[in-house]
Amino acid sequence: MAVAGRALVVTALALVASAAILVSGPPPAFGARVEDKPPPVIGSSYAAARDTLIAWWPSVRIDIEPAGYPTGADPALLTVDTEELRNPGWSDGPPDALPDPIVALTLSTAVPDLTGLSLDAATKVLTQHGLGIRPDPLEATGDWLVLRQRPLPGFQARMTGRLSSVVVGLEPTVRVPDVTGLTEDQARTAVEAAGLVYTLDLAGAGDPPGRAVGQDPAAGTPVRPGSPVRVRVERVAAPGPSNDPDVLQSVAWRTAGLGVLSALLLVLLILVALLAGRALRRSSPRGEVRTTVHTPPPDIRIEQLTDGPVWRISLEPRVDPGEQMLEEVGT
Repeated sequence: MAVAGRALVVTALALVASAAILVSGPPPAFGARVEDKPPPVIGSSYAAARDTLIAWWPSVRIDIEPAGYPTGADPALLTVDTEELRNPGWSDGPPDALPDPIVALTLSTAVPDLTGLSLDAATKVLTQHGLGIRPDPLEATGDWLVLRQRPLPGFQARMTGRLSSVVVGLEPTVRVPDVTGLTEDQARTAVEAAGLVYTLDLAGAGDPPGRAVGQDPAAGTPVRPGSPVRVRVERVAAPGPSNDPDVLQSVAWRTAGLGVLSALLLVLLILVALLAGRALRRSSPRGEVRTTVHTPPPDIRIEQLTDGPVWRISLEPRVDPGEQMLEEVGT
């Protein structure tokens, strides 16, 4: 009886505990109760709003209404317009196992300026903004340029049920030719043949012809017909005197040295010429002596060296006058 009594007591306690659990309900699930509404995110970018909502509730569900998040869009370029807490998940009563909150966001973006972009480039920019593109005319190719657009730049376009599109007016383009390495005349001819305007950007101070060393826009860039192409041409000057002070000083020293050397050479040549003349006079033959006798015989006899370089005149009296002075005169 004692054992049976104990079994009945244990059974009764178990039934009481089960009843208490059923009355109180299951224990609250972790993270299933939202105490406050989500923080305001209107006016911020979608990237900032997403980070704020996840920090508020890590398992929050974010819906983009009504179109959904556009494929390829940059979250930093999309702005939150409106928000709605569709399943708040909070209660003033006892905690309940409620699902995670769902925050619905409506997004918009500022239409970018597409003027001057090619159709391909404009398409990429609009994709980043979550927008589509509608070319005008429809047969435009990727290198056509945008002339106009609708809506205008800065318009706040909302993410609607279908992808919002921007209408762009396009015109055909020409590609800039490559003129690098060509002469001035060749570069001008190539640019003008493409329907563009040649603009000279001269480098250097030499005389033509020069050669193209650069251009703007770059070769292959699609531009409108009649657009200017600036071609940088380099002209190489002929070698000439330099204005560098070091170079000028070096030239001056070289010039002075050449002058001194020239003067020394001239003096040396003069000395050599004098020595050679003296040696020649000393080594030259005396030649044949002729005697000329005047009639009637004078008192003076004149002797002449016919082959020598100088004249020698000697005076000789016919009779002994005693003493006489002889003088040698050379011409």
